[in-house]
Parts: sequence; C-alpha cells; structure tokens
Amino acid sequence: MSVTSINPSTATPVQSLGRTILQEFDVNKDGQFSYDEFSNFLDGLVRPMIGQQVAAGRTGSEASAATATSLFLTASGASSSASATAFRDRMHGFNFDRFESTKGSTKYDAAIIMQGIDPNDPDATQKLFQQMQILHPGASSLHAVHGDLMLNGAADGYIGRRPLDRSENWDNAPSGYVWQWMAYNDSHLGPNGENT
Repeated sequence: MSVTSINPSTATPVQSLGRTILQEFDVNKDGQFSYDEFSNFLDGLVRPMIGQQVAAGRTGSEASAATATSLFLTASGASSSASATAFRDRMHGFNFDRFESTKGSTKYDAAIIMQGIDPNDPDATQKLFQQMQILHPGASSLHAVHGDLMLNGAADGYIGRRPLDRSENWDNAPSGYVWQWMAYNDSHLGPNGENT
C-alpha cells in the first residue's frame, strides 16, 4: 500500500486508519510497509494484548485498546479538528475528565465520536453505530424499537438522542436534541436481560 494511493478527502475510516498507521510506522518514509516496519507495528499492537505491562499502570489489553482508539480517532478526524467537539455541550451523562483515561472503553469511545455528531441529525445514532462497528466490532447494536445505541458488555447502558425542553406529557415540540447516556431499564434490556 502506498501513502499516495488513498485520497484523504474520499477515504473511508478504515482507509484513513491504514494511512495513519503507515505514516506512523513507515520509518524510512518510502510510502511502503517493509517486513521490519510491519513487524514493529505488530509487535507494538500484540505485545500489550498478550499481557505484558505497559506504562501508566494499564494492562496490555487496556493499552492496546487505547492505542487502537487513538489511531482510529485520529484517522477519522474525531479527535483532530474543532468540529470534533462541536456538540460536547449537548452530551449528558458523561464525565469529560475521563475521556483520555478511559479511551478504549465502549462508552467513552462512543462519547469521543459523538461529540462531533449533531444530535439534531435524524441519522445521528446510525452514524455513531457505524463508527463504533469499525472501532469495536460487535460491541454495540441498535435497539430494534427505539434505535438507541446499546453498548454490550461492561458498559451497562445505552446512548440515545433525547428531546430538549420537552414537557412531562410531551405535548410541546422539542427545542432540539441532546445525546444522553442511560442505564439499562425495562424497555432497554442489556445483552443478558439486565434492567438496572
């Protein structure tokens, strides 16, 4: 794969991730991934996965997930532009101080992505789901009835678009939408039937 073979303006998130990885690990900057360069990349990716400890007290799998998240978010533009945080003020149920320390977790990786997706867009949850499928394949799904993003596993909840300033009986039009983190409940059961 050559760095110049991917047009950055039309690249898919996976192609952008490949470009970012190549640029990071192409030591001699020849636009090619040599055997040694690819081996170094794999060593950096696999070593943490097999349980070797890394800096900052993270276990191998945590560090590997955080590295993969960082590369993906950089490649997709979700962490590198002003628009990447344009909708942070429309996010409820998240601790913004934890964004960096919890990178690699499904809840906060979703939060990092969705801070750049307008919750007023009717397709916002679908866009978030598509990005999460690339970053964490199979770790999320869309609720069959409500269309919310269900986070499977240790996340214990889901994310949805919710109307802003709606009356208790919903007889007024919303003044926009926000992203909202919510715990599993009777209408949004977890993957093993959890409702709390």
